[in-house]
Amino acid sequence: MTLLQIAELGGLGAAAGIVGAVFGIGGGVFVVPALTLGFGLPMSSAVAASLVAVAASSSAAGAVRAETGLADMRLGLSLEVATVFGTVIAASAAAFIPAAALRTIFSLALVPVSFALARKALVSSDDGETGETPAKPKNMPAALAVSAVAGGLSGLLGIGGGVLKVPMMRLVCGVPAKVAVATSNFMIGVTASAGALVYFARGALPGRESAVLALGVMAGALAGMRLLVLSKSRTLELAFSAALLAIAVKMIL
Repeated sequence: MTLLQIAELGGLGAAAGIVGAVFGIGGGVFVVPALTLGFGLPMSSAVAASLVAVAASSSAAGAVRAETGLADMRLGLSLEVATVFGTVIAASAAAFIPAAALRTIFSLALVPVSFALARKALVSSDDGETGETPAKPKNMPAALAVSAVAGGLSGLLGIGGGVLKVPMMRLVCGVPAKVAVATSNFMIGVTASAGALVYFARGALPGRESAVLALGVMAGALAGMRLLVLSKSRTLELAFSAALLAIAVKMIL
C-alpha cells in the first residue's frame, strides 16, 4: 500500500466512524461500496474489512458510552443473542446467496421504515437535553426476530445491522432515540466481531486494509459519540430518517 492509499483509507474510516457513531449504524454501509469501487477489493474482502471497522467503531465509542450511561446494556445483550445467531448463519452462507437481490429487497424495506421514523419524530416531544432515561422495552419477541434479520444482513453485507436495530428499538421497543443509538453502537460491535471471525476463518480478511481502516474508524467514532451526546433527539431522528432514505437509494443504484 502507498502512503496515499493509507491516507485515503484512514480518511474513509474516520468519516464512516463519525456517521456510524452518530446514527448507531457502524458505517459499514458506506465502507463496503468504497472499498469495492474505490480500492478494487473483492466483495467478500470488503465485507470482512468493514466488519472489522464496525467492531473498532463500537470499541472506540465504548468509553464515551460508559461515561454518558445512555446505552441500555441489558436490552443490548438480550437482543445480541438473536443477532449473533443470524450473523454467523448468514456469514457462513454468504457464498451461496446472491448479494444483489438481497441488497434490492433490503433497500426497498428501508423506505417505509424511514417514513415511520420521521413521523414518530414529528409527533413526539423533543427533550432537547443531552441525556435520556432508558424506557422499559416492549414487544421483545418481535424485537428478537428483527435482531436476527439484522444480524443476517450484517453477515452478508458487512453493514453492522444498525440500520435495522435503531428503528426497531424506537418503533418496536419504544426506547428513546439517543438510547437506541447508543445501545446499537454497543450491539454492532458484538455482531461485527462474530461475522469477522467467520471471514477470518475462511481466509477472506485483508489484514493491512482492515488495520488502517480500523484506526481511522476509531478516531471518527470518538468524535461521533461526542456529537451524539450534544444533539437533540428530534433532530437526530429526522437526520437518521433521511440517512435511511439515502442508504436505500445508494444500495438500489
